[in-house]
Amino acid sequence: NVGGVSDIIEDGKTGFILKDLEPATIAQAIMDALSHPQLAEIAQKGRNHVVQTFSLQPSIRQWQHILIGQ
Repeated sequence: NVGGVSDIIEDGKTGFILKDLEPATIAQAIMDALSHPQLAEIAQKGRNHVVQTFSLQPSIRQWQHILIGQ
């Protein structure tokens, strides 16, 4: 949970945020994710969010709005 990750990932909805990067924490998070009943849905929501927010066209629109007010 560093560098604005929580601005991009909604824990348990569009991905998973770890409290630290200790090997035991990472291992437990992997095991939890793999056994999560909605893992495929969470992964798809995460992918959709990234594509809708950070792909080329949304980025161009954001910069147009910033630079020329469109």
